[in-house]
Amino acid sequence: MDRNFRINSMKNLLYLLMGLFATTGFAQKTAEIITKVWENEAMTSMVKPAPLPFYSDYDVVFCHLNLHLERNTVYIEGNVLTKAISRKQGLPVYTCELIPGLVVDSVVYNGISAVYDHTGDTLTVTLSPAPDLGQFFSVTVFYHGLPPTGGFFTGINSLVSTVWGNEVTWTLSQPFNAKQWWPCKQDLADKIDSVYFFITTDSSNKAGSNGVLTAVTPVPGGKLRYEWKTRHPIDYYLISAAVADYQDYSIYAHLPGATDSLLVQNYIYDTPGCLAFYKADLDRTCQFLELFSQLFGPYPFAGEKYGHCQVQLGGGMEHQTMGTLGAFNFDLNCHELSHQWFGDYVTCATWSDIWVNEGFATYAQYLTMQYMIGQAEADTFIMNVQQYVMTQPGGSVYIPPGQAGNEGRIFDGRLSYNKGAAILHTLRGELNDDTLFFNLLKTYIQLYGDSLATGSDFINLAESVGGLNLDDFSDQWYVGEGYPIVDILWSQQADTLVMTLSQTSSSIITPLFRMDLEVRLLSLQGDTIVRFVFDNNVQQVKIPVSKTIINLQVDPNHWLIMQVSSINHIEEPGLPDNILFYPNPFISDIRYLINDIRPGQPFLTIMDITGREILTTTLNNSTGTIGLSMLSAGVYLVQITYGQRSVTRKMVKN
Repeated sequence: MDRNFRINSMKNLLYLLMGLFATTGFAQKTAEIITKVWENEAMTSMVKPAPLPFYSDYDVVFCHLNLHLERNTVYIEGNVLTKAISRKQGLPVYTCELIPGLVVDSVVYNGISAVYDHTGDTLTVTLSPAPDLGQFFSVTVFYHGLPPTGGFFTGINSLVSTVWGNEVTWTLSQPFNAKQWWPCKQDLADKIDSVYFFITTDSSNKAGSNGVLTAVTPVPGGKLRYEWKTRHPIDYYLISAAVADYQDYSIYAHLPGATDSLLVQNYIYDTPGCLAFYKADLDRTCQFLELFSQLFGPYPFAGEKYGHCQVQLGGGMEHQTMGTLGAFNFDLNCHELSHQWFGDYVTCATWSDIWVNEGFATYAQYLTMQYMIGQAEADTFIMNVQQYVMTQPGGSVYIPPGQAGNEGRIFDGRLSYNKGAAILHTLRGELNDDTLFFNLLKTYIQLYGDSLATGSDFINLAESVGGLNLDDFSDQWYVGEGYPIVDILWSQQADTLVMTLSQTSSSIITPLFRMDLEVRLLSLQGDTIVRFVFDNNVQQVKIPVSKTIINLQVDPNHWLIMQVSSINHIEEPGLPDNILFYPNPFISDIRYLINDIRPGQPFLTIMDITGREILTTTLNNSTGTIGLSMLSAGVYLVQITYGQRSVTRKMVKN
């Protein structure tokens, strides 16, 4: 899923405007990199109750949704047949979720009228006779009603396009709102083996859904029934419908290794100029499909189709085989398409693991730019992603179970999307072998296809494929919080480059990041990239060199979420230039690092901005901490005296 977001700070106003433009089709690529949240701030406080006890009572094997929908209302009526297998001996009741705003007219169990109770969001059906363990049974619920609407996460919406003027009705169930439009079991662990979705609507409409359109059947009253069928396992929230006055713009992709072309079926508003406006972006879908088939493995639903339904939505949703999008552009299209592998074919096992859906799809945007546009564009993308992650000091990609019912936390654009993509890029750098990295992605898809996976499943597989111990990677980047802030002092002594590195963290949750660090040594005789393990808060590295180094570039391939606070060249070792104070700004304490202490230890003086002396102390060790918690926030001067020289530096206390 990709969505626009509301921002409270003027600092990010540009990102907001770019996200809003996505609904009109005028967004630039950058808009979809950085922003992924929602339209209604109140939604961030909505929390799903604990898993319902009936989830373990039965497995769903088939659903047939037979519903009436129109393009100008959310009123819904019809019936849903569910076939299931009992997971207990003598299962007394069938229970599913359905909001009270939808009225149940009757329920049929195994072809016989059944007794039921609809209280709150729970529909309970008495099963008599009770099915035995492992026995198949069926329940059909007949219902109607006008469910609530409004807001990104509402289960069903009906609006008028602000750009094209079309009326459109569509569903969006992720994560907890399928129950707002059909009686269902909202359990990620129970993928439905196959689904039929028959949508009856006015003959002026077209109705899009999952799988293959097997028939369009006239029915009384000037209606048509669109009969969609999918025979691939599908999670409850990926079942969808969209109804509007559409035109069908179908094209075909020729995928590597496939004998048949893949249908790419697009339901676009049947309004003059609409298809022409989006045609180039829609046509590019075939190129995306070809690229992803090479990078991730064969398209998972090749026996059916891929496609899009256009709706009045600020972003998009990766409904299986037919995404629901508000507009069409490079970033949004490739993001939602990549979900067919990462999210639909392999689905997050819990909402705590949404990274394996959204982080991977966001990284697919990077890969698409890298392979189809160029490395410079991809570099800009990943740097923007990393900078957005660092707009706040903490936050983990993994969502603690206690927060996994909060829609705002699940779809946190900074963490689930952007940091998720950024740490996947970090892992690629850690493996340091693209053949291994893409083999990992393909193996992951093969192992967990048509099923579920956790973030830990993926990391454990990466350990196996890459032959690495990724405990630190998981603890720091996935479960941990924050990012490293790095300062470097360097000097060249004949044929040796000496770097003294210091590392602090933006978050106390993860005080140290152990990582492979690349540094480009810039020289008029040609640049060299060196790679070493950076695994201490203060660390000295000596590197043999045969050229005169003029400067350093840290992490030139942008593998890491990292802030480089300073790079200082020491031209005369032993003088004040080789003393480093960090972090800057600081909160309570500052640390110092002296590359080379000689006789006559330096001492420092802390002054306020007027020059009034606050503290004087001697620096006897090469590293240490100076407690300055008593200072008020503001700008201070640090004067360092070493022999006959004195250097003053400005530092900021937050």
